[in-house]
Amino acid sequence: MSGFPWASLATETALLGLGLLLVTLDIVVTDKHRKHLLGYVALGGLLLCLLPAAGSCVGPDAPEELFGGLYRTDDFQRYFRLLSIVVSLLVGLLTLDYLEHIRIDRGVFFIILVFGTQAMILLAGANDLVLIYLSFEFLSIASYILVGFLLGKDKGAQNEVKRSTEASLKYLIYGAVASGVMLYGFSLFYGLAGSTSLPRIAEVYGQAGNEMIKVVALALVLVGMGFKVGAAPFHQWAPDVYEGAPTPIAAFLAVGSKGAALAVLTRFLVIGLGVSDFASPILDWRVMVAILAVLTMFVGNLLALLQANIKRLLGYSSVAHAGYLLAAVACNFAVTTGGAGAAVRLDGVQAMLIYLAAYLFMTVGAFAVVVWYQRNSGSELVEDYAGLAQRSPGMAVAMLIFMLSLTGIPPTAGFVGKLFILRATIAQGELWWLGLAIVLNSVISAFYYMNVVRVMFYLKPKAGVVLRPTFATPAVVGLCAAATILLLLQFGVLVELTAAPLGAILTN
Repeated sequence: MSGFPWASLATETALLGLGLLLVTLDIVVTDKHRKHLLGYVALGGLLLCLLPAAGSCVGPDAPEELFGGLYRTDDFQRYFRLLSIVVSLLVGLLTLDYLEHIRIDRGVFFIILVFGTQAMILLAGANDLVLIYLSFEFLSIASYILVGFLLGKDKGAQNEVKRSTEASLKYLIYGAVASGVMLYGFSLFYGLAGSTSLPRIAEVYGQAGNEMIKVVALALVLVGMGFKVGAAPFHQWAPDVYEGAPTPIAAFLAVGSKGAALAVLTRFLVIGLGVSDFASPILDWRVMVAILAVLTMFVGNLLALLQANIKRLLGYSSVAHAGYLLAAVACNFAVTTGGAGAAVRLDGVQAMLIYLAAYLFMTVGAFAVVVWYQRNSGSELVEDYAGLAQRSPGMAVAMLIFMLSLTGIPPTAGFVGKLFILRATIAQGELWWLGLAIVLNSVISAFYYMNVVRVMFYLKPKAGVVLRPTFATPAVVGLCAAATILLLLQFGVLVELTAAPLGAILTN
């Protein structure tokens, strides 16, 4: 075991240790009234995991390719390590307040949340079809359990238990079918390349011959990964699952699970299939992904216009944002900078990473406001947010910031994120129509986002809502609102961090 890369895998090892510690504590702590302490242990452990995730344990000469190329701990993977842990920290804080009115085993809840975080990180570093599939299943199983976790009788009589079980079953059925389709696509790629390694698949994919089989294999893989991303027409599960799942878990799926799926999709397409030197135009995967992106944008935004339930509205909003992120993935092409042999710049990868950082805070923040208001009013209807600005000006202003950012209006991080995606579409001149689709869909989305603002600021408040003091949820709301603004003011740091995490791999 002396040759085991402990430093490179410090984050993964720490999360595994944290999960096992929580399992042990859950067995030892038999008093149900003390089970909530496991939540604080989980949050403290996740906070400590940020240190190795940021690279504090890794030296400059640490290997990035591990286990014979099966797993990579490069800059791209390290970025998603941080993103995954931050998402889980924020979701865990929301859960502390949310579970007050629901009788469930909090210890098991946080155990599954920690292992779900582990699965997202493994997905981001997977460099082989076998590990990709196993990591997907790991994350899926954790997600199915978390979505259907409301098994006891809830105190508020909000009928959440029945919806949670139904959502989990739908998610499981859709997920099983998508997983099988993706696995069949993987088998075709293995048959073509004789290997499950992404670099080896890249060598074979761009060559002449078997073009139709390669396109079919790509389409099958996009079905499976598109399901996890929430891309249309594989999005049918998302609104029902977001509405029925515990609200913090809806945020976990909208950001964490989607981010991990985008990470592995990007690695599969950019590293596994390549971005240039295709023997035939039909093998250029960017066109297929661009069409999928446009379809996803329009389906998500147009259906969001019809929603009266705010969790379903945010569910369709998440579908639309999957379209924006897929547009960034489609706009990857090799640009050599600094002369021969220099690093390759991938504008689309950078735009996707920047937008994901903005999307993290504005989406988790919006769900945090939903958790807070649901806890006080028991309602998820948009119309019941009437007069929120009079009841709680701070929450209303925070929700305004999130709605502006989701629309892509300055001065918010969402504006910067969309700006970088638009820049990537312009740089890839053949996909100019993709940028036009993003602009049109941003206009469409303004109608339902600003409708929430209209209800909060211009309608009279309804009687019967008593606001109870709490700490965790307002803290998450404030932190996300501040980050949504600060990412715009200090986006230079984010640009440097996301400069070219996959470019060096393509030059090797």
